[in-house]
Amino acid sequence: MEEKSNFEIMRERAMTIGLDLVGMVNEASRLAETAREVRRDYDGRIRVLEEGKEVPEGTLILIPQGGTLKERLGVAERAVVLEALRESGGSAGKTALALGVSTNKVYSCIDKYDIRKEEYHKERD
Repeated sequence: MEEKSNFEIMRERAMTIGLDLVGMVNEASRLAETAREVRRDYDGRIRVLEEGKEVPEGTLILIPQGGTLKERLGVAERAVVLEALRESGGSAGKTALALGVSTNKVYSCIDKYDIRKEEYHKERD
């Protein structure tokens, strides 16, 4: 059996590394395209919420950094209750059932976070 020269060994390694690099570049390109698609899908729907602000339907919820735990949890709680109200057609009872809380808790959140009917109730044609 013939021994490979150092040149042949180096050439084989270079080809292997080259193929690995091509694979990595292709994967990076694929990931970049996926990221662009996600951004196109959610463009205009990603917002950082502030406590008490309206949450447009379909918004991805990003909890703001800073503030107390209570404030940050309040932002999330408001968004969850509002989403459930939208899905239930504005029914506090159905919202409570979906969230596993009492109807009183739903009304309490509506009041506490100043959730307005026009934020979750769609007019019927």
